[in-house]
Amino acid sequence: MKKGLIFLTILTLFILPACDGKNDLSGKTFTISHKAISLIPPDVSREEIDDDDWYKTFLTLEFLNENEFTSTQLGKGTYELDRDDKEFTIRFENNNEHLEIGFNLEESKKDFSKYSAEINNLDFQPPDDNEVSHFQKFYMNINLAMENEYEFIRE
Repeated sequence: MKKGLIFLTILTLFILPACDGKNDLSGKTFTISHKAISLIPPDVSREEIDDDDWYKTFLTLEFLNENEFTSTQLGKGTYELDRDDKEFTIRFENNNEHLEIGFNLEESKKDFSKYSAEINNLDFQPPDDNEVSHFQKFYMNINLAMENEYEFIRE
């Protein structure tokens, strides 16, 4: 009887975390890249455009735990990934400002990528006039390139 109870307890410890519906990205790294259309010569075929050589790194995210990541470009942030893996939101904050980027995700049809994405939400709360912004230049670059297709490439 005790062996059965111990077995059920151990089994529960392994099965419940696997069934909680959370997509834990801990320990994984993704490079978010976008198509560098301005670099593509007019004589390049559509097949070559879908090659990863035509994508420029936008952001690299290294996932630390269930809701935190670090980025070489902007530092630490938090993320949310819905249960259906369709919406992905990243947030950067410091004492003065806030940057949030929301993506619509779908499984990528490209061999070199895990997800294809489009930005569906972009929110930037700048600092006071007398404070230095760490996110404003990045925000302005995103705003200019919002129509781009993004690829989440697993490293």
